[in-house]
Amino acid sequence: MGPNIEALIFDVDGTLVDTNAAHVEVWRTVLATIGLDVPYERIQIEVGQGGDRLLDSILGPEEARRLGPSLFRVWLETYRAHLRHTPIRTFPRTQELFAALRARGIRTAFATSSSRELFGLLRERVPLEVPDVIVTGEDVGATKPAPDIVLEAAERLGVNVERCAYVGDTPYDAMAATAAGMRAFGVLTGNHTEEALRAAGAERIWSDVGALYGDLDKLLPWAQRSNA
Repeated sequence: MGPNIEALIFDVDGTLVDTNAAHVEVWRTVLATIGLDVPYERIQIEVGQGGDRLLDSILGPEEARRLGPSLFRVWLETYRAHLRHTPIRTFPRTQELFAALRARGIRTAFATSSSRELFGLLRERVPLEVPDVIVTGEDVGATKPAPDIVLEAAERLGVNVERCAYVGDTPYDAMAATAAGMRAFGVLTGNHTEEALRAAGAERIWSDVGALYGDLDKLLPWAQRSNA
């Protein structure tokens, strides 16, 4: 199983917060502004990587470069409005999970492709715990599945990558983790199957972060719980 885990790094959208359907609908709305009626399922499989890679996949690199700047402006305004007015929830037992990790002395981080502004809006809407470190897409040069975001999180945590695990809901999360040299864990609260997550490198997979919380004593048997 490798070295003991000293830090858990978490993706946010689709992993801790139920926003994947919102991302799909926002991208469908944005692409409709250029006359494209892209099926829900086509966008669904792309959500979880950076928006630049999503557009490359759907439009092709040349069209993505040409149309990307204007589409991202529309996307930003559309998603801002969505965050302000649409009901959003965290997945069950998210808060209990982070409290239990703190009690065990496990360091935590968020590593999200979102911008600082949008992540801030999200935190205004849902009760997210405050981890030790937060890394957003603006802090790195390349988006998932590149490893940059998880490498940055591990460096800020001061924990060797071999003693970190990244928890995410997409193959892109697992690919970023394995490319960084850290362990990849998966949850099935996104748009992807267990088989897809495993094929991308996820070694452990749970139905959601609540199930991961229920498994902590098995996952971290060496971590001593405090009395706090």
